[in-house]
Amino acid sequence: MKSGGFDRLLLRLSNVGIDRFYTLTAQGLTMQVVGTGARHMRGVDGKNIYREVASVNFGGGETHDVIIDTTGVSPGTYFLYTTELHQMSNLTQLDGGMITEIVVL
Repeated sequence: MKSGGFDRLLLRLSNVGIDRFYTLTAQGLTMQVVGTGARHMRGVDGKNIYREVASVNFGGGETHDVIIDTTGVSPGTYFLYTTELHQMSNLTQLDGGMITEIVVL
């Protein structure tokens, strides 16, 4: 993903599996969880109850909506990836697992 002049990215992270838990992180970037289960995170009084996190944990069938704000972040390439490094290959093939780039210009 290239931010291309946009300072904030909204991502929906989905675990479509049913038998594994995953932890996603983007080292060097902070994520703000603004929704879970396709619902906006609001308290009973209607106020936002967002939370800032360095990583997001989720199990089978769960989704989380996160905002990554790149304002003031040094230009470069940041990786959004699963921290379970043993899952970063496709058995006998290389370059597997969940990983993508976030390019800050």
